[in-house]
Amino acid sequence: MFNNNLYIIKNIRLFPTDVMRDMLEKGERVFFGKGEHVITPGMLIQSVYLVETGNASVYKLHIDGKECILGLVSPREFVNLLDTFSSKETTIFCKALTDLSIVKIPKQEIITIVNENPTLAINLLHFFSERYQEVIEVLEQVAYGKVEERLIFLLRKLADPLEGDGDWYPLPVSITHRDLAGMIASTRETVTLLLNKLRQENTIRIDNNRIWIYLDETRLTKCNIC
Repeated sequence: MFNNNLYIIKNIRLFPTDVMRDMLEKGERVFFGKGEHVITPGMLIQSVYLVETGNASVYKLHIDGKECILGLVSPREFVNLLDTFSSKETTIFCKALTDLSIVKIPKQEIITIVNENPTLAINLLHFFSERYQEVIEVLEQVAYGKVEERLIFLLRKLADPLEGDGDWYPLPVSITHRDLAGMIASTRETVTLLLNKLRQENTIRIDNNRIWIYLDETRLTKCNIC
């Protein structure tokens, strides 16, 4: 994904249910109001952040001050699991799009669990490999894809496979045209024009201010890695 998906990580299922339950019970809960920053560059984070309730965006800032959205994070998604084995300062921003509840799980606790569970270690290696492949896909789209192609690629990646209505699948509730533009290196105005075009072509629909995209099951499985 252009993001999710470098940072939108629906991999809570990687961890055994009992292990995840124990981490959630022991983890420290922190609350943020809409618009507050959860993470800023330069922080040396010693915990992995799991969203319990609410939504957040993960982004970087260009030198011209524009936000480059890396992903959107929803409940039961990790913000920074990819940083578990890193000792470097973070380079990302994470901002609450709504009131937000975060569970902080110490990195060392996760590392200990991985060391004691070879199957989990293999699953994480597989996950990191998939993330690497997604980075390559994103770079190819940004380098060679037309804006409309990049937008469709992104919409397919953001489709939620758990909330389907027939062959229609929704995008995250909190996503805006500005967010989409930031993920495909375009402008809000261009994204709005293209979404109107896709709507006329019946590729997407708008229900209750939420974007839905038409995908058959085979295409959805190919486009989503959960």
